[in-house]
Amino acid sequence: MRKILLLILLMCCVCVFCIGRDSYAFISTTDKVKSIKSALARSLCFEKYWEWSDYKINSVLPIKIAIIGKDFHIWINDFEVSRRAHMAGYFEGKLRNDKAVIIRTESYNIGLIPSLPGYQKNKKLFENQDVIEDSLIVPSNCSPYYDVATAQKELMLRTVTSTVQKQLNSWHKQGIVKYPRELTLIIADFNIDYSSTYILVEETKKLYSVTLHDPQSYESDEYERIEEYPFGEIYNKSKSLLGKIRKHGIIRKIMLNP
Repeated sequence: MRKILLLILLMCCVCVFCIGRDSYAFISTTDKVKSIKSALARSLCFEKYWEWSDYKINSVLPIKIAIIGKDFHIWINDFEVSRRAHMAGYFEGKLRNDKAVIIRTESYNIGLIPSLPGYQKNKKLFENQDVIEDSLIVPSNCSPYYDVATAQKELMLRTVTSTVQKQLNSWHKQGIVKYPRELTLIIADFNIDYSSTYILVEETKKLYSVTLHDPQSYESDEYERIEEYPFGEIYNKSKSLLGKIRKHGIIRKIMLNP
């Protein structure tokens, strides 16, 4: 009898452990769709606020959702950015327990002839899968809100700082640029699921961006382990964008090598 009780307790512990590790298996399709739509709204707001896209606020977007295991795909067939310009949007993401995250987005001008190869390829994804048809209203207020700070966020901030410091040190050493020894970085605040963020160097007024996740391996921490994100300079910088970076800026100081 004692052995049977021990066996039952062991099975219960294993079940609780499994549920704790992967509650995804117990989430209904309705809740998955709700989570995916929330992630899409967050992604659209990110693009809208940081001046990446022309989605119109309060517009209703017909969407198609394909859920394949823990991966999901979203298709927006046609949204108007002006009277003469219509776009299609493709979004790829992952379900992580009770939360969905967008890891890759692509937009296509559907007026182009011939259309881009990616447009046809991604559109066909929704012809060969079980598709959920729904709609999403683009939020009227896309001002960012930030999750509670975590150790992961702090690690990512250190990696952003290290990335810029390495790159500027390299340029400085090669004589490509001449910078003051001490520089002030204004890092646009971000949530850990953001795809990228901006960095403004106060003394030089140069603007850069870093990619925070590898879309091919979203869960990988390789960027953080090597302390370097993919990095690029932004040349098209409006006063509005610079104002937003300052408004949501996190200040970090770096020292360049002599």
